[in-house]
Amino acid sequence: MAAKKKAKARRRAGSRTSQATLSRALKRLGPPTTPRVFLPAVQSVGKKVDALLRRRAKTAEINKAFGRLGTLAPPPMHTMGGHFAFGAEYVGVGILDLFDGIYVPGNDTSWYIRPDHHYIHDQGWSGYADKMTGLLGVQASAHDPTHLVTTSAGGVYSQVFTTPSKYGQVSQGTFNVDLTWEASGRFLLGFPYANSVYGTLRLIGRIWLAVYEFNVATGKFEQVVAVPRIVFNEWFDTAGEYTFPSAGSIGPGQFNVKYILNPARTYWMGVIAQVEASQHFNFHEPNKPVPPPPPYQFACYARLVVNIPAMYINHKVLA
Repeated sequence: MAAKKKAKARRRAGSRTSQATLSRALKRLGPPTTPRVFLPAVQSVGKKVDALLRRRAKTAEINKAFGRLGTLAPPPMHTMGGHFAFGAEYVGVGILDLFDGIYVPGNDTSWYIRPDHHYIHDQGWSGYADKMTGLLGVQASAHDPTHLVTTSAGGVYSQVFTTPSKYGQVSQGTFNVDLTWEASGRFLLGFPYANSVYGTLRLIGRIWLAVYEFNVATGKFEQVVAVPRIVFNEWFDTAGEYTFPSAGSIGPGQFNVKYILNPARTYWMGVIAQVEASQHFNFHEPNKPVPPPPPYQFACYARLVVNIPAMYINHKVLA
C-alpha cells in the first residue's frame, strides 16, 4: 500500500523516473514481436477524429469522437497517416514549434536542435545500435536444424515527458521518421546435403516504429503502439544458391503512427531494426531428425543496416 501511495504521489507531482531505471525496464521488455493495430470499427472512428482535427473542430466535438473510440476497444493506440513532417498538418504552427519536434543522434550539433532532443537510449538484442550516430545493424542466420527461428534486433529511442502545462489533459501524438536502409542475404543448399532434406528457408527484414509508456507503479514499459514495415521478405526451397541485395529509404510522413498521450507520463519512441531467419526442413528418411549440414553446403543469412538521421515527434492538445 505504501508503495502505491508513493507511486501516486510521484505521478501527481510530475516527477521523472531516472534514466537508469528506464533503460533497465526497456531491456527487460525486448523488441516488438506483434503489431498492435486498431480493429476495423476503431479505424473508422479514428478517421473521423483525424477529419475533426484537420478542420479544427471544437474540443467538445473531438472529445465526443474520442469517447466513441473508447467504447469500441481498449484505449486507442494508433492510426496510420501520410503527412510530411512539416506539411499541411502543421499549417499555422510556428517554426520554433516545428523544430521542437525534431529528435536527432547525439553527434548532431545543429543550432536548432534542443540539447534534450538527442536520442536518449540505444539497445541491441543480438544486434548493434548507437544513439550517437543513429546507426542500427542486425544480422541473423538459420544454421541449426534444432532451432527453427533466429532473430536479431536493435533500436534507438527518444524520450517525451508529458508535462500537463504543455500536453493538457489528453493529447494526440504523431511519430514518423527519416531513414535509409541497406540489406543483403544469402541462401545456399548444396549437394549432397540437398539430397537429404526438403523444406523452406526464409529471411525477413523489418523496421518498427514503437511507442512505450512507462508505468511508475510496476516499474515497466508498456507498449502503446508497434507498427512494422517489411523491407525484405525472401524465401528459398530448392538446391543451389541465391543472393539478394536490397536498399531503400523512408522519408518524413511516409511511415506515420498516431496515438494518445496522457499527462505526467514518460514515453519512449523507438525505431527498431529486426532480421528473422527461419528454416522448416524435413529429413527424407521418416522418423529421423534433420541432420546438421556439412561445411559449405548450407547458408541462410541476412544483414540489415539502418541510418536514422531524424525522428519527428509532435502532438496536438485535445483537452
